[in-house]
Amino acid sequence: MKPLVLLTLFAAAALVVAAEGRQTDSTEARIVALADESFSRRQAAQRELIESGPVVADRLKAALAESRDEEQRSSIELILKRIAEDSVLGRRASRWTSP
Repeated sequence: MKPLVLLTLFAAAALVVAAEGRQTDSTEARIVALADESFSRRQAAQRELIESGPVVADRLKAALAESRDEEQRSSIELILKRIAEDSVLGRRASRWTSP
């Protein structure tokens, strides 16, 4: 392969890894926000996690097993249910009703 092609492939791989890291950090922050004192922050986190879709489902399941906060656990259960519904009904289903 030509050096330019290899450099482009490595750069693309680095961008993918960086994006996945940001997704994980952002997912973790949203999960933590589900236990926030602010109702609007909890609602925003819930909406954003639902919109993230199945890509965050495994992390949500792990958080559900780890959490001792009842508000957070209840929200995670609802989010997982909405993600499952969206995958059956289509992505727009969660946008028609508020979480």
